[in-house]
Amino acid sequence: MFFLKTLAVLTGVFVVYLVCVTYLNRETFAEAAQFCYAVEIGSAATTSAERAKASGTRMVSGSNANLQRFVFPSPLSEDFSCDVAVADGKVVSRNVNRMKD
Repeated sequence: MFFLKTLAVLTGVFVVYLVCVTYLNRETFAEAAQFCYAVEIGSAATTSAERAKASGTRMVSGSNANLQRFVFPSPLSEDFSCDVAVADGKVVSRNVNRMKD
């Protein structure tokens, strides 16, 4: 009987962990999507950088000057990014992506 109770408790803890990870991933994705889709196509590239700075969002500068990447870290697992493509100082596209390690 003790074994079954222990097994039930461990199973419950595992299920709660999975629910938390799923919830936090969805929240992180929603935050990245909200930021990203608020960036208007055709707007000045500096606008999204200013919004990121004001909200405390981390901007990663890459080797490509035509890409702005804003990172939204998840506390438990995957991170998400908002990638903004820039041409002639204007936003030409934006995309939410799951970041790979």
